[in-house]
Amino acid sequence: MNRSTVRLLVLAALASASSVQAADQTAAPYGRLFHSPDERLLIDHPPPPSAPEEPAAEGPVRLDGIIRRSDGRTVIWVDGRPTTATEAQPTASGSAAVLSLPNGERRRLRVGESIVPGAGR
Repeated sequence: MNRSTVRLLVLAALASASSVQAADQTAAPYGRLFHSPDERLLIDHPPPPSAPEEPAAEGPVRLDGIIRRSDGRTVIWVDGRPTTATEAQPTASGSAAVLSLPNGERRRLRVGESIVPGAGR
């Protein structure tokens, strides 16, 4: 390499370093981009739900949603709370579930439907 090429490379390096330093001083800090290890642990292993509340025997029972988690488990939401496997089972289509009603009756509901236990079909 000749001297002019070396000088050009040195000047380019100095200009690059000074522009990076100036950008560092004016840039706003990003803050935390990822969850802390404790937060990731809670996401991966959520605490067990508290004792389930019994739905009102006289009010309607509503199927709010069916969620298939990435680990393959299915969570069925009835009256705004997740249910256990004894309370509801998903159907093969995945858009409905068979619910065990408080009066012992088992009924198939699609997501969004509600039913009053003991009422005729």
